[in-house]
Amino acid sequence: MMQPLLLNQMIHQATGVTRQSGFLARCLLAFPDSSMGTRFYQEPPEQLMGLIEYEQRITQCLEHSQRLTQVGCINLPTLKMTAAAKHLWIQFFNSIESGLTTQGQWMEIKDFASKAAENAARLAALFHLFSGQIGDIRAEEMEQAITLTRWYLCEARRLLGPKSAQPYIDDARKLLDWLLARKPEMPTPREILQFSPLRNKELRDNALETLIEHQYIRLTKLGNKTRIELNPHAEIC
Repeated sequence: MMQPLLLNQMIHQATGVTRQSGFLARCLLAFPDSSMGTRFYQEPPEQLMGLIEYEQRITQCLEHSQRLTQVGCINLPTLKMTAAAKHLWIQFFNSIESGLTTQGQWMEIKDFASKAAENAARLAALFHLFSGQIGDIRAEEMEQAITLTRWYLCEARRLLGPKSAQPYIDDARKLLDWLLARKPEMPTPREILQFSPLRNKELRDNALETLIEHQYIRLTKLGNKTRIELNPHAEIC
């Protein structure tokens, strides 16, 4: 945890060595909006059951980790993925890789995106162990890890990417937000002009092109109408 000014200095001092060395890309960055002005007083609950359960589980994990070998190293098993979990991981790996092209959605944070699949695998392993599971990493834990990793990628791009890298990104986000709110409907391009925040044909077309390029949507022909099909893994960035 650090102040934004310190993070900015780390990134830009010494010709950005913290990014060029790959160190920063191994971190999961987050910079939530300030809650100042909305932190009104509320009586605290007598017990925070969620926190109590969390502390108990952390204690169990620490006690379990005390099994040391004679050379002082923690003797841990090797975790593998189930076939379903590995399938999800490969899909995620390939989707991120396709976004590293010159016009890709992750082009401005290639260092972070290149580490995304590794981070997802590590998070899935942590979720697996923390929930007390045995055996291989399951698809459920991998899906949770991928969702979280995507959020951190979006956060890294918001914090480190140039604000004007993609001129249509704001409109694309508005349209994606609108499409997500209408799931599982598959609206037509005409309905976008009628009901979405983008009532201008040029803005609509540019936003659709951006979402298609970044694999958030695809155009599907149903009967005699073209409809917008949302990627089931699409999230707002």
